[in-house]
Amino acid sequence: MLKVARRLRPTSTDFPCFPWYLSPNTVHRSYSSNPQTGSRQPWRPASALDEWVDRPIHPISLRQLFFFGRVLTENRLLSSANYVRTELPTRLAHRLRDMQRLPYVVVTNPHLSRVYELYYKSFETFRRVPVIRTLEENDIYCKKISDSLKDHLPVIPNLIMGVLQCQAFMEPDVMDQFAQAMLRARISRRVIAEQHLALTETFNSPSHVPQQRSENDFVGEVLLRCNAKEVIERCGKVAQDLCRAPDGTGPVVPEIKVLGHTNATFPYVLNHLEYIIGELLRNSIQAVMEKHRHASKPPPIEVLICEAPQQVIIRFSDQGGGIPRDIRPFLWSFNKGPRTLARLESLGQVPELAATMQEVQHPTVEKGNGGDSSLSTLSSRPPSLRLGMGLPMSKVYAEYWAGGLELHSLEGYGVDAFLQISKLGNQNEQLSNTKLSVSTRDQDTKDGTKLDSARPFSGRRFGDPHNKSNPFSALSPPTSKSSNANASSAFGLGSGAFASFGATKTPKTPGSGSGFDFSTKDKKEKEAEGADKTEATALSDSSSARPDSATGQHELRYNWNLYYRPPANKFSDYEKSIAKVAGISTVEAFWAVYTHLKRPSALPTVSDYHIFKDGIRPVWEDEANKKGGKWIVRLKKGVADRYWEDLLMAIIGDQFLEAADEVCGAVLSVRSGEDVLSIWTKIDGGRNIKIRETIKRILAFPPDTNIVWKSHDDSIAQRSALDEARHQKASAGPSQPGIEKRRSTLQDDGERAKSKTATS
Repeated sequence: MLKVARRLRPTSTDFPCFPWYLSPNTVHRSYSSNPQTGSRQPWRPASALDEWVDRPIHPISLRQLFFFGRVLTENRLLSSANYVRTELPTRLAHRLRDMQRLPYVVVTNPHLSRVYELYYKSFETFRRVPVIRTLEENDIYCKKISDSLKDHLPVIPNLIMGVLQCQAFMEPDVMDQFAQAMLRARISRRVIAEQHLALTETFNSPSHVPQQRSENDFVGEVLLRCNAKEVIERCGKVAQDLCRAPDGTGPVVPEIKVLGHTNATFPYVLNHLEYIIGELLRNSIQAVMEKHRHASKPPPIEVLICEAPQQVIIRFSDQGGGIPRDIRPFLWSFNKGPRTLARLESLGQVPELAATMQEVQHPTVEKGNGGDSSLSTLSSRPPSLRLGMGLPMSKVYAEYWAGGLELHSLEGYGVDAFLQISKLGNQNEQLSNTKLSVSTRDQDTKDGTKLDSARPFSGRRFGDPHNKSNPFSALSPPTSKSSNANASSAFGLGSGAFASFGATKTPKTPGSGSGFDFSTKDKKEKEAEGADKTEATALSDSSSARPDSATGQHELRYNWNLYYRPPANKFSDYEKSIAKVAGISTVEAFWAVYTHLKRPSALPTVSDYHIFKDGIRPVWEDEANKKGGKWIVRLKKGVADRYWEDLLMAIIGDQFLEAADEVCGAVLSVRSGEDVLSIWTKIDGGRNIKIRETIKRILAFPPDTNIVWKSHDDSIAQRSALDEARHQKASAGPSQPGIEKRRSTLQDDGERAKSKTATS
């Protein structure tokens, strides 16, 4: 094999940004192992990757993560472990294959080569992990995950430095897309890994009670009700402390004002949000301090929170002079143009950078659920050290959960930054799905021919080996629409491991295909393991709501109507007293309505919520109801909110599986001493037992909870008897038995008195 001839190192003025072995003059030599045939030597034998690259990636949503871990049991913990066991090597394999498709001269960069070796080492470790069946095996697996997370701390600085150093060999925008795809995939792996570690820690804690619903807003790394104002104030205080001179001298730190909908909440990973807000506030504070360095009171930084039905928008406004024109083209890029050298020097001073897990805990930061806060990333380096990756990294974080980040600059005045956050938490993680073409810049070989540098990168959408759209991806709607598509995954309640609420088997809803193809080897392995296979694979089979190709919204399997009955006279016409609130046909429509409804605890006494399939009236006499009945659960006051929410998502999210056709609707009745939850069904048959068991499993009632069946015939007969008694009572007139008896007694006394007088 022809070896590359050793060259003298050029002077620093020739190629100041690159090592000598990466100068453009050696591209054609390093790129081809055989200059006579022009054949390219692969970066590493790909046989170990082929199987895993062909496997699809299964994205998840925030609501899936939250509701799966809300009632934590041993089966769910093991299911989570096996999901992570299959997802980590699959996601690593896709990234390794992307790096193998890079030009060889790029991958031989020392920094990118280190990233590759770290990924390959972890891939070899995780792909050999067998099925996890016991808690002891899960503890061993968690130790491997923790070690891998620590080993990968150098990935971000090495990745960015490698991208900066290789900008002479590839187009900058292509390298940016490659870096963003790598970082987004890195976030996805850390999310599922850290979530499982947090669930394991919770399960092993002495205070954990199996089968008991967690009342904490934190479930693992996910915060269900993340308050925007609190996060802004906490991040702002940390950013102010970092920018303030230690000795008290220097420019005055500007004030931060929070305005707008200060009570807005949404589900989010707190570490991600803190990183984004911390970087935006830190940039604004530094800009204002530099612009108004001599002012005794610099203009404040205003943060406006706007809450919309499906999103929360946060605007950061400062008067820091705006963004210089020469920097704007590189604002969202990891390529910093004329400032590349300075950024390389700064990155060289930060050998490790977590961005979501931190090395040092800042004293002013409060921990959410035992995890480190991303605010310490801000404190892990001096404020004067500019890495040039805060805004690009923040944009990757914002877009990861289907949000966005934009900047509008008025040069000479200031900047407005707009952070958009999905409020519902039902969007799957947004993995990169664009087709990139990685190529080197045109290089001439010795014989005068052009180097064939076009190299495919990420030639297909993630998660599909045949260039088909991924049903989990909100960015790639399918070409056809199924009327029976299961909406559960879009709710975060899919029929897989993250949604079955501890079910040992997760059959698919009839009429909704899985959308995934398994290789022959996977099928054989699945058949061999049989019943011992855990729910980790079930998550791979989970169905999702397919978005309408025109509207992009996720259609439900059934259309539903929501009703409200205010307090009324018990003798009034029941059906006339019910008011329709809204019709619901999509996941987005449900959350848009539900987020604006009062919770049952806030309703007046003797009022009801009804939710029924479209075409079924919420009365006993309806054609679909009259032969059926209802399962009744009497609840103590104060617990109806969470049971009603879980029941709604189970009904609309199609969690009753093959018995879903028999469910007509549900009613929540608010009464003075208790609240009554009832599920209405079409028939009084064997499937009603399955419905009862599903209710018990999904709502996780205490063992002594009594679920009572009552047919509508009995209800109608009881109501008829009451009406007849009331009618007879009304026809008897206004008189009362006591008064009539008293009148007859007085009449007899009068007659006796008259007879006595006559005798006298």
